[in-house]
Amino acid sequence: MGTKKHPQAITHQAELSVLALHAWRWSRSRHAGRFWLIRHRAYCRSVTNRRCLAAITLTDLLISLVLAHLVCDFTLQSDRMALEKVPGNDVTLNWRWWLIAHSATHGLAVALITGIPLLGLAELILHAIIDWLKSCLRFSLACDQALHFACKLVWASLVILL
Repeated sequence: MGTKKHPQAITHQAELSVLALHAWRWSRSRHAGRFWLIRHRAYCRSVTNRRCLAAITLTDLLISLVLAHLVCDFTLQSDRMALEKVPGNDVTLNWRWWLIAHSATHGLAVALITGIPLLGLAELILHAIIDWLKSCLRFSLACDQALHFACKLVWASLVILL
């Protein structure tokens, strides 16, 4: 016995097939290149992204952002970066460079996950401010991480609501 597919799944699959057909047709025409790219992007946005974003829940997005944060904070940040991004502890480079480099990894992760570069820029700025305040005010790691996770909650909420 065959399994029945949900009507939306069939519609989505059909739309993706149409997308592939359009991509093939336009790539074979004499207008290939810039015109194909514009049409392809517009069609992808109108067909696939709406469906995909509708399927992502706030919880899914929040989990992805938090996991990316943990990877950026504890895996991609070297010991040297962790020490030298603090004002006064810099030896090789000015502490601002270390802080910006560390914050940029977080900004890139947010921009890639959400698909909104402006949120990545906002994450870069807020992450730098929070880490700078952590070094100046000497608050705990738990407080630092709570502030970062609050930012992730704001980003996830903005993506879902917009």
